[in-house]
Amino acid sequence: MDSNRNVRSISRPAKLMIWCLPTLLLLLVGVFGIGLIPTIPSFVVILLIGLIITRLIFLLHSRRKPGAKAALILIWFVISAGIGFGSLFIPWKFHYCDKAEAFQRFESQVSGIFPEVLTSSFDAGNVSAAEFHTYIVYWAFDSRAYTLLCSYDEDEYGKALVSMEKHFSFRTEPLGTGRLGIDHVETKTEPHMMNGNDFFRIVFPENGNDEPFYKESMLIMKNDEKHQIAYIVFYDFNLDEVESLEEFINSYCGWKHIRRFT
Repeated sequence: MDSNRNVRSISRPAKLMIWCLPTLLLLLVGVFGIGLIPTIPSFVVILLIGLIITRLIFLLHSRRKPGAKAALILIWFVISAGIGFGSLFIPWKFHYCDKAEAFQRFESQVSGIFPEVLTSSFDAGNVSAAEFHTYIVYWAFDSRAYTLLCSYDEDEYGKALVSMEKHFSFRTEPLGTGRLGIDHVETKTEPHMMNGNDFFRIVFPENGNDEPFYKESMLIMKNDEKHQIAYIVFYDFNLDEVESLEEFINSYCGWKHIRRFT
């Protein structure tokens, strides 16, 4: 008697619930437990793993002969391992937000990448609210973006802008994207852009590092309507090219995900 006969007495809605439960639990743990941003590839992997878990549970409770049961369980474990290995070649995106210790978390993460943001001459001003966002993409190698988003009242916002402009210098020359155009010449992108009401600029490092902006960089965003300033520090040693500054900000730095929370 196989596992299907063992569960034959269970109603169809109950069977469907049993098959869906592992996938649902994995998604809930992923999204709310470890900050996973579901994408179609990651959802497919989670769905397959959830179905395999359910199948293994049914096999463990079946009345098959011990040898046959062990062989089937081994086969499903091998399939699961294959799916797990294949998942290494798809991007896994994670987003975390911390409001309680935003400044402390930001300082601890960016000190080794852009130390000038932490010097005593930099003053973020009197912030009414602050959020620390971490955006990580695992795909063979991982890329990380750390964002400190500060909100101000109108008067303090103006003071914070003055302080920020005094402390940081910004790139002015177009930067290469790493992509070649039709004529095999590298495409260029301006080091600043408007993204809705958010104005982004790329900071020029104090150490004069002339590496492409998308490998190790800092951007500053200001939004005059919301009275917000964001400090974004990005690092990915293996990133070779981007399509545009807009793609870099929204996809690699995770800004489109951050704006869903603010």
